[in-house]
Amino acid sequence: MALMSITLTPADSLQPRNSSFQMTATGHYSNGTTANLTTNSSTNWTSSFPSKISVNNTTNKGLVSVGNQ
Repeated sequence: MALMSITLTPADSLQPRNSSFQMTATGHYSNGTTANLTTNSSTNWTSSFPSKISVNNTTNKGLVSVGNQ
């Protein structure tokens, strides 16, 4: 069984400054099954804009915090 794709939700994550929201990653496998990858030990969340947006990788994996910049 191979991982074929990953869906992130919410897909449109436009959020106001100084807010937080939970991202979820769902893996889609070649045998038709899906799995929640959000808190998987192999999942590593990162931000493309770490000075403005942080993503928790420990206690609340996938929790996104938007700064005030």
